[in-house]
Amino acid sequence: MKSEVELNSKGSEARPDEPIRRVRHGGNGDLYGSRELSAEILAVCRQPVQTPPVDVKFIQATARARGRSGEQDVRDYSARQFGHENAELEGQTCHLEKVLDMEAAGAARHCQELSAAMEKTPAKIVHHREGQPWTVFSRVTVTCLAVLSVVGLAVGINTNATVLMSTGIPAFEQPLRAYLYSMVPILLATIIKCLGSFIESESIRRKYTFVVLGTGVFLGVVWAASFAKTFPGFTQSAAEIVQSLTTSNGGHPTESSSGWIVFISILTEAFCAAGCWLMIQVICERHQKTVVEPNPDYESLQVELDAWGKRRNENRRLAGQLTGKLNAIADARKHFVEHCVGHFHAALKMFTDNDGLKDFLNQ
Repeated sequence: MKSEVELNSKGSEARPDEPIRRVRHGGNGDLYGSRELSAEILAVCRQPVQTPPVDVKFIQATARARGRSGEQDVRDYSARQFGHENAELEGQTCHLEKVLDMEAAGAARHCQELSAAMEKTPAKIVHHREGQPWTVFSRVTVTCLAVLSVVGLAVGINTNATVLMSTGIPAFEQPLRAYLYSMVPILLATIIKCLGSFIESESIRRKYTFVVLGTGVFLGVVWAASFAKTFPGFTQSAAEIVQSLTTSNGGHPTESSSGWIVFISILTEAFCAAGCWLMIQVICERHQKTVVEPNPDYESLQVELDAWGKRRNENRRLAGQLTGKLNAIADARKHFVEHCVGHFHAALKMFTDNDGLKDFLNQ
């Protein structure tokens, strides 16, 4: 299902009171607004609310002529004065709020239709093909890879457990604890293999397999070099070994070199085992007669649904900003009206006091 983007009928730039473009949902002809409103709403929300000057002459004249009954006139006049000063800002905010409501309704309806279409579209496609026939060589290869990966991990676990038991730590005096603690390479190899299973593309998954195998080869070379450097006695004669023992205080490898070779051994075991498992998966896929692949139509619907879902959430955020702006305008109007009413009460009190003073003097 594809979306067709259409400009307005005149091909010119849209006015502020109409959508810039529309998205036609294929099949039913319904139109959904796709106007980008965030910039306009942000500009409106940044505009300050203008507070007009207090019309003191009108307030004093009303207080003198109407007395206490003129308070409502002052309120109405102040509200109209404030509204006239902020008419453009309030009008733009209300207009954008109405447009945003239509946009949100269209986005919600579009999300519902996309969800309904996704329910009718299969997520996977099964392809039938002529797989390669299993030969003796391919079966032997798979068996050897599986056996070698298991043997390699077993040898590594045994080595690590032996090292732990030889440390003299009380927690590893029992062989079972040492062997269980040494099963970390199995977990690491399993995780590396599972990460490759999440890759849907067959070509990318094979590249991932190549990277894992290459990493295993590199770590194997580093391990071989570290082993030869840490234990040089395998390449020396008996006389050279005796001489090295007398000149180097026993010739034991240093703690740093021993720790390094154990670290490299764990990584090598994990990557080599994971590489063997990934290679077994590649060989088995070549012999499969059915291949399950992601449905591109379903993925395109999912991408479109995610985009409209983000737009719906964005509309909700923008609606909150507009509501906040209207509330700010209402609060500013209320504050201005009360301020004017305060001037009215002050003027009324002043005239009342003056009239009382005049009556007192005329007595």
